[in-house]
Amino acid sequence: MIEMKCKDCRSDISVATPSGRYVKCPYCGAINELPLELVQEAVSGSVEKEAEKPVMVSFEPVAKTLDAVEQICSNELVNDELVPDNVFDEIIVKGQLLVYLPFCVAGGSYQLTCSYEEGGTKYSQPAIGNIYKKVLLYRGSAIPTALRDKINNQSPISETPLDFAADENTLEHVKETSGAEIYAPDSRPQQYYGHLTEEVKQQFMAKHKNGSKFTYSNFAYQFDSDRMVYVPFYIVEMEYRGLSYYIAACASTSTEVYSVLPVDEQRAQTFSKLKEPSAVSFLGCLPPIAVLLLWLFGPLSFWSMLLWMFIASIITCVVFGVDQTKKEKKKTQIIEESRRIRLQKQI
Repeated sequence: MIEMKCKDCRSDISVATPSGRYVKCPYCGAINELPLELVQEAVSGSVEKEAEKPVMVSFEPVAKTLDAVEQICSNELVNDELVPDNVFDEIIVKGQLLVYLPFCVAGGSYQLTCSYEEGGTKYSQPAIGNIYKKVLLYRGSAIPTALRDKINNQSPISETPLDFAADENTLEHVKETSGAEIYAPDSRPQQYYGHLTEEVKQQFMAKHKNGSKFTYSNFAYQFDSDRMVYVPFYIVEMEYRGLSYYIAACASTSTEVYSVLPVDEQRAQTFSKLKEPSAVSFLGCLPPIAVLLLWLFGPLSFWSMLLWMFIASIITCVVFGVDQTKKEKKKTQIIEESRRIRLQKQI
């Protein structure tokens, strides 16, 4: 806490947690500079207090059986776009392991002032709301990096609080009966809050931008509490042609599946080529170019050029549309045929 007197009106000013070197007097509006040594002392004390703050720990229940997870993994191998057709002939399941991964549950409320211009009129209004997110706190080498990154990048975001039941007895029972591995977090939740605050701001801007020119000020995000939850995952390790691959399925729900699977390189190259401009696409550019050249060096007048350019643009759009439709149809046919082959081998 910093206490000082305003340089103009001499009123008492109290600052609990300084966010900078300057503070506005609530009585006269004068801008006062905070003494550097007091700011450093307040921030240092706040950090120490935050570090000592206990973290709430809870555990998600294991709701899915191993048989259900194996079916999820089998469906993943069937439906993935790039998995080789002979995957069920050559893949070897080396083991299934139930693990508990630590997540930071960042939940709280935001408030900001939103200013925008619409129809030549400027508007300003406050905005408030809640955003919650899970962040993986584990960076150890026991989980493959590619799989760990996918779990972290696809962690769910919700507009409602993430509520988990803390049950130490259930955890001990699961450990004894299933041999689950529990990974300790390698960092504290507070270390991610600065990054999450900026992420929340970007999410809000993306969600509420509707064509108007928005500017934001006075953005503030307040976390409700420090939460850490252990989320159960079934990690299925597989081997295909001498290389290891993995599928992680959330043991609480069937919606969270993260995988590192073998890739059919030939099919991947085919899909990559389908994204590239084709000869038909280049032909679609010729009509507008021809019209422009006829106007510059030929008999077309300016107004005639505009008419023909409009017609040429329609032709170009049609050509591009037909070409893109053919590419999408070809890709769909390849995927469906590959899926049919893998489904037959699965059965």
